[in-house]
Amino acid sequence: MPAVFALAAKFLDVAVVALIFTAFS
Repeated sequence: MPAVFALAAKFLDVAVVALIFTAFS
């Protein structure tokens, strides 16, 4: 399902941003 894949990609993108933010804190 494309919608589920898009949701997973969005969540992964948020997780990567959070990881980078934590690394540079």
